[in-house]
Amino acid sequence: MPDAQPWVSLNRCIVTDTSVKIRDLHPDITYEFRVAALNGGGGAGEFSRASVPVATDDNKPIQPHCPVVRTDGTSVNLEWTMPCDDSESANLHYIIQIHYHSADTDGRTFVVTERKAGPVVRHSLSIEMKPEISYDFAVAAVNEAGVGPYSVAQHVRFLIGKSKCRHIFLETT
Repeated sequence: MPDAQPWVSLNRCIVTDTSVKIRDLHPDITYEFRVAALNGGGGAGEFSRASVPVATDDNKPIQPHCPVVRTDGTSVNLEWTMPCDDSESANLHYIIQIHYHSADTDGRTFVVTERKAGPVVRHSLSIEMKPEISYDFAVAAVNEAGVGPYSVAQHVRFLIGKSKCRHIFLETT
C-alpha cells in the first residue's frame, strides 16, 4: 500500500460468501483489498496478497451492450458494442466473465482482454464446452479509473441429444 497506510477492516460482520459489496467508500481514493479466513474458534488465517488498486472516481467506463455469442461447441466468439468515442475506446480493455453452471457444478472464471479500440469489439475464446452445462457471458470495460458495470449476460447452453448431436441454445437472460 502506498505510504505504508495501516490496513482497516471495512466489513462490520463476518462474510460467509466468496464475494462482498463494500459500501460507503470515499471518492477520489484508491483502495487495495485483502481477505483472511476465520476458523470455527474465531482465529484468523493469513491475509491474502493485496488486490490490484481500485479507484473510486466517477470516470469509470459505462456498461457495454450485451455480447453476441457465436460458438461451434468448442470455441466461442464474442462481439459487443461499447457506446463511446474513439478517444475513449483506445484507453479501454475488457473483462469477460464466464459463469458456468449445471445441476452439480457452479463456478466463475474471468478473462482479461488486451486493449481494444472502436465501438464494436470482437474477441475469440477457446474453451472446452462441456455437455449439460450452461454458460453465461458478460463483459465489463476497464479504464484507469476502474472497472465499469457488467453487461447483461448472454446465456449459452451446450447439450448432447439422444442422437449424440450437439445442440447449442442461445438466449438472453
